[in-house]
Amino acid sequence: MGILDFFKGNIKSKTDKVETPDELKHLISQDDFNSILTFATTHLKDKGHSNISFADGLLLYETLEEGGTRNQTNFLNLVKSVLCEDRKDWQIKTVEYLDNLSKDKELENEILLDFAKAKEYLTVRLQPISNYQDEPYKSHVETLVYKVDIPETYSLLALDLPNRFHILTIEEINIWGIDRNNLFEIGHNNLQSKIEGIQAQKHDWDGAVFYTLFDRDFSAAYCIDFANNCDNLISEKGSLISFPTRGSVFVHPISDKAQFNIGYKHIVEKTNKFFDDDPGPISRNIYWFYENKFTLFKMTWKNGEATYSIPQLLHDLLNG
Repeated sequence: MGILDFFKGNIKSKTDKVETPDELKHLISQDDFNSILTFATTHLKDKGHSNISFADGLLLYETLEEGGTRNQTNFLNLVKSVLCEDRKDWQIKTVEYLDNLSKDKELENEILLDFAKAKEYLTVRLQPISNYQDEPYKSHVETLVYKVDIPETYSLLALDLPNRFHILTIEEINIWGIDRNNLFEIGHNNLQSKIEGIQAQKHDWDGAVFYTLFDRDFSAAYCIDFANNCDNLISEKGSLISFPTRGSVFVHPISDKAQFNIGYKHIVEKTNKFFDDDPGPISRNIYWFYENKFTLFKMTWKNGEATYSIPQLLHDLLNG
């Protein structure tokens, strides 16, 4: 289905309810989801937008003026943001979110035409490949600027606007005429400025050393460049690491088999809990970072729980 097709036949009557998307069902009821959708559509109508519809996680609408542009907003992200607020403030926060998106859109249009302005906004976002398994996202991902630094995730080049992130497309960066590797380097360097808000906190969990890196938006993206940004968290045998959400990273520097067994137990438990409970999930995966490389623990489901297989080389190092 093309993006223009989303405007055809997707408008619900006031008595119809939109089914809550699968990825949000553990976070919000259908009634609450539809309440936030009503807040959003009502505000857009009041602002003069038309042909408002919801499809495949997107809120779509047209501007009022003749020849008006079609707009799309990731409504699932809006819902996740609103859920972080008190219920009594949901309508206000929905309106603020949409108005801020409008302001960011104006800034985005300005800086996309001028790399001298754009470069200070460049950043990198970490997203799961699973987000792009189904249409229309499966086709859309090939239009984006991305790398695979960590197995089963995409490192996406983006603009860090005041109120949202804009994932950049190949067409947009072609205007600048700058090599994409240079753009990613600038994006990673810009993340360095976030270090004050992402201090690694040391913990002793049942005798095993652990580090947590928490930040609402940047922890996962910051740790993509793990060798440079977190070199003090890497031991001789490497480190266990997980990125359950965009704002949380867990690290266990591996020293010996006994501590590893404790650390492994904790990282599995906390990774899955954060992934299930947080509105910004990325992955249940667990990785071994060793010799400047992320190696994936093979994950399977057994009795409703995730189970993991230790990479053979790590097994050998621990038992050597």
